[in-house]
Amino acid sequence: MNIHHSFKPDRMIAQHCSELTERGPRPEERGELLAAWRRDIARELAESLAPLFMGERLSVSWEQSEAKPGLAVFEQIDSSSTNCLLRCGAAGERALLSVGLPTAIALTDRSFGGSGDIPPSETTQELPRSAAILLDRLANVIAQAIANASDGGGGGDMIARSESAARLKPFDSKAVCEVAALSFGSRDAGPWEVTLAIDQKGQDALLPGLGQTVSKSCTSAKPRKPDQAPFRSIPMPLNAILTELDLPLSKLETLAPGDEIPFGLAREVPVRIGSHLVARGTVGTLADRLAIQLTQIGQERPQS
Repeated sequence: MNIHHSFKPDRMIAQHCSELTERGPRPEERGELLAAWRRDIARELAESLAPLFMGERLSVSWEQSEAKPGLAVFEQIDSSSTNCLLRCGAAGERALLSVGLPTAIALTDRSFGGSGDIPPSETTQELPRSAAILLDRLANVIAQAIANASDGGGGGDMIARSESAARLKPFDSKAVCEVAALSFGSRDAGPWEVTLAIDQKGQDALLPGLGQTVSKSCTSAKPRKPDQAPFRSIPMPLNAILTELDLPLSKLETLAPGDEIPFGLAREVPVRIGSHLVARGTVGTLADRLAIQLTQIGQERPQS
């Protein structure tokens, strides 16, 4: 007896090329996911930055990003900026964090309880050791916040720091990158702005939910098994016929409460789903309850 059957298609199944069966996200889909991702990162940073600033909760905003080639990003960054290479998420996507020297000094001052005023650029010549330590911690916090808000989770950290953004090689010079300004501030200080840049492919890999917006090729679909969703939760009532007997119509007419009808149990009891026979078994008891021990699954094929 075998309930499994291999069905063969009566014609060839169409196989379409990936250009017809796969697509990237629509602009409005990507825009919605990107806006939600930025909000999540801003909320994460508002919480995780507080320990760096004596418990002060800062307001965080992510300004609208701008698409630029990688080479233009390197040219845009001020030569006096300090640049950090970030590694974000389970796939280790890379991002570039750039902080101007005056901003770094102002953030350091605020972290020690100062006013956090940004000094004139001409008065700042080099990065103090205390500011370098703060920037390393800031970079690690931002990298982890991006990872926490991204698809797949994972960790985030700073890989390296350099005065030259191009030397860090966060992305190819020809890659299309998203460049945005992260702004931090409080009621009586700031705002302080830092620049965050990541190539679009890396950003798409981090965006939560972006994978659900892409149609997959029909050739990659695998057949679902009965123990997989959505089939595994479908209720299938089993009916076990313990006995069947024939009574004449005259006997049926005279039946009354209390009458006893003797019958014998069949050697094998059929188990059905609706009218379809799925198994056979013998009747017994299990823990003082009537039970059926299955002896046969499915229905034997007739001999040819």
